[in-house]
Amino acid sequence: TVAPSKTKKSFYKSALIACYLGGQAKDYFPNIKSHRVSNDDIVIDIDTEQGKFYAQKVFRRVQLMTGFKYPNYYPFAMRSKTPEERVQFVDALLQQPKFKGKVKFISIDGIADLVENTNDILMSAAIASKVLKWTDEQGIHLHTVIHKLEGSLKPTGHLGSYILKKAETVVFLETDLDNTDVINVEHSYARGMKFDAFSFSVNKHGLP
Repeated sequence: TVAPSKTKKSFYKSALIACYLGGQAKDYFPNIKSHRVSNDDIVIDIDTEQGKFYAQKVFRRVQLMTGFKYPNYYPFAMRSKTPEERVQFVDALLQQPKFKGKVKFISIDGIADLVENTNDILMSAAIASKVLKWTDEQGIHLHTVIHKLEGSLKPTGHLGSYILKKAETVVFLETDLDNTDVINVEHSYARGMKFDAFSFSVNKHGLP
């Protein structure tokens, strides 16, 4: 997901996870279909940006959307960690017997916090390769979030360029020009099946 500030990136991330888990989420986003086949499928949700209070609100939103508590949903707030510690954590987590080969969906919000400098070519290439390794070796769908400047289609730094090139699908979020409460969702790049653009807003109860 590529988006400027204040475009409900974390909310959209929660919606994707909730729709993958199922339950009532399909009533909010009927166009996002889940292919989850087992309650043993593990979902990991990593937030690198928000403090514990707000990260917990984001994590609880998934349960609010689905209407049930999924036993294999594992959220982690990692704002206090260094970029190196975050990468090492994901590496170690995916190798634990409890998780190895069982993680089907992982979201990292945001990928820029796995490097010291998004404009460093070597660091950016290393993280892009690490993401490909995680997904390829264990058959994981990995969703991530990266910022971009308002009015630009280019995500942040060399890291953004690498992620853009390697991603299966790149989704853009933009605030609607006629109604700032509405977020438009569309994609410009897809190696596989494309989807129709759609929009969403958030009501006073924090739901779509």
